[in-house]
Amino acid sequence: MLTLRITHKALKETLLPKVGILDLPEHGDVLEDWYVNLFLYEKRKHLIFTHAGSLVSFVAAGVYRRDMKDLEKIFRRKFMKFLEFHKFDERDILMLQLALDETRFAKTIDRRVTGSMLDIVHCYRSCISNAYHHKEYTPEEYALYRINRNVLSVINYEYPIEVFRTMVAALKGFHRIPGQGVVGLN
Repeated sequence: MLTLRITHKALKETLLPKVGILDLPEHGDVLEDWYVNLFLYEKRKHLIFTHAGSLVSFVAAGVYRRDMKDLEKIFRRKFMKFLEFHKFDERDILMLQLALDETRFAKTIDRRVTGSMLDIVHCYRSCISNAYHHKEYTPEEYALYRINRNVLSVINYEYPIEVFRTMVAALKGFHRIPGQGVVGLN
């Protein structure tokens, strides 16, 4: 089940009824807990989605207020693009779709995640503005690449994308050994 934990700033813009926002306890490092925040960049509203356990993030750029009422749809569309961009295989994508089948909305509870989201937003802004010289990626792709390959102390000085891959692999009965990649459990 997908849990979207919405910050107060994002909640004001999404027009979701406050009675539909649950007060749920923390789930730990499972794949279902995602935080949502709103920020402005170049006078346009952007939504950032950040996984609670790994701090892996992606951004929905230029979102209009009328579209924010369907937050789940925005999340799923951008999440699929995120998985494809980072070259997750089809089995992983299908497994994640099945694991995150239903959606519920909740309040944010972990300041560690919301504080890290602010740092990730700063990194996103910097990457977008400096991405003009990268021929390989569009500015949005470059920012997506960089924000998930930025070492964070909150997750023991690892890359968010590698922590997320480890969590996905653990769901399949595999684990990642640093320097050796993903290996099976015996």
